[in-house]
Amino acid sequence: MLNKALKQESTLKTCTKTSFSYNKSVLARFGALALAGAAQTSFVCNNITPMSIARSSKKKLITKHQTHKKDTGSPNVQIAILSKEITLLTTHLQEHKGDFSARKGLLGKVARRRKLLNYLKMNLPKDYQEVLEANKLKK
Repeated sequence: MLNKALKQESTLKTCTKTSFSYNKSVLARFGALALAGAAQTSFVCNNITPMSIARSSKKKLITKHQTHKKDTGSPNVQIAILSKEITLLTTHLQEHKGDFSARKGLLGKVARRRKLLNYLKMNLPKDYQEVLEANKLKK
C-alpha cells in the first residue's frame, strides 16, 4: 500500500517531493496507519489554481466594501468575498472538470450570494444597486 501511495503522489505533475518519507495523512488514506511512524513529507506545488482567497487579498476586499471601520460581516462585504471565491472556483473547475466536490461547493456559494442579494434587494435597494455595480454582477 505504501508503494501505491508513492505512485499516486508522484503522478502529480506540478508537485515535487522535498523529502523521502510519507505524511501521516497519506498513510492513513491508504490504510497504512500502522506505518505512520514515518517522518513528515512536504510537497511544493506550483502552477495550481488556488481555490481559496489569500488573507491579504481578503483584507483588501473587506476594506474596499466595508460600510464603517470595523465592518467585516455586512452583506456588502460577504457578497464581495463570495464573488471572489466564485471566480476562483470557476477557474479551478474549468481545468478540473471532474472535481464534483468543488462544483458542489461552488453551487453553495452561488446560492448563499443569491440569498444575500435578495436580502439587500428587499431591505436596502440603494445598497443593492451599489453592490451590483461594485462586483460587476447582473440583476
